[in-house]
Amino acid sequence: MNQPLRVALAIIGIVAIALGGTLYVLKRQSAENENIARRPSKAQRIEDAIKDNFERTKDPKLGYPPVDRLAKAIEQTRQMQQKLCASKK
Repeated sequence: MNQPLRVALAIIGIVAIALGGTLYVLKRQSAENENIARRPSKAQRIEDAIKDNFERTKDPKLGYPPVDRLAKAIEQTRQMQQKLCASKK
């Protein structure tokens, strides 16, 4: 095979690899953009988290989270954490 033909084939090969890589990256970016578009907005995710927290902490009999018991539970948790830290020293 003569030298100009080898150079031409090498250039064609390099261009084909570069084009393939570019098309792969573009296709992957397009798929990522579609996933982002399907994801709920940040405001919607925050609203969903607030609703979920409300449902998990509410007293079924009352229909709402009892704040006084929640404050007591937080204080008990802090005390337990302090005892645990003191016992590790």
